Amino acid sequence: MYSIRDIERAILQLPQPDLRVLRGWFDALDAGVTRRSAIRQIQEVHAGTVTVTVPANFSAMRAEVIIVPIEDVADCSQHLQQSLLNAPTLSEEELQPFIDVREWMNQWNVNPF
Repeated sequence: MYSIRDIERAILQLPQPDLRVLRGWFDALDAGVTRRSAIRQIQEVHAGTVTVTVPANFSAMRAEVIIVPIEDVADCSQHLQQSLLNAPTLSEEELQPFIDVREWMNQWNVNPF
């Protein structure tokens, strides 16, 4: 079984990659010789530590971990609320064409095939 890292190392060692060899490796990957999965979790940081529990079917002995800080949800909702309050609004006159189209569409009869 080849891992993606094995294939990457082999490709990098080729002086001029042979497309037939590369195609064979990628066909093997597509056939399921190796599979890559990702786990995305949002975790709390406690005393500078984050613990990730992998599922029982995770068979790899090594994993790449990428830590990205996220904004506080309260900050996001506050930003969204302020954006909505600052957004332009439609007057009754500007809204009327949309109402007319909705009423026209509500009169349509839909006949299933």
